[in-house]
Amino acid sequence: MSGYTKSWHADIGALINVGEAPGTELFTVPEQIGKSYSAQVQSMAQAIGTGSGAMLIQMIADNSNREWIAGGHAQASVERSQPRGRLTIPSDALMMGKEGPRVAMVDANNKVMIQKVQIARDSGAVIELAAGVSPTDRIIQSPPDGVSAGDVVKVALPVAASAR
Repeated sequence: MSGYTKSWHADIGALINVGEAPGTELFTVPEQIGKSYSAQVQSMAQAIGTGSGAMLIQMIADNSNREWIAGGHAQASVERSQPRGRLTIPSDALMMGKEGPRVAMVDANNKVMIQKVQIARDSGAVIELAAGVSPTDRIIQSPPDGVSAGDVVKVALPVAASAR
């Protein structure tokens, strides 16, 4: 490869990790209008710049046809795909305590069950879970502090999009 991305900015709070499930990294080079190139994150700084709120990363891409100038700038975007088998929940559905991370769920008889979960990634407003829940589980969003296993609850029906 001849050339590298010298400057790139991620959205503040965006999570970019090396060596995890592959996402699609795309970048464009100003001199190559209308063309996009694929790349992979090779390494990243272990700090975020206080002035810019950005983290420096190094991406590697094929430049065997020598389209880019060494030391040039590029605009990059990173789209992360969610690894298969992982579910996401709103962060306010997570219950933290001495037992570890848990969620409150509603069973078929409308009774509360408390389930331990394993967190794969915490993105702030959304928690990605590695284990503990399935796609058919009914998870309580914002469970009250006093909720306990066995409590009987009345499940509210979702508000139709046209009624909002």
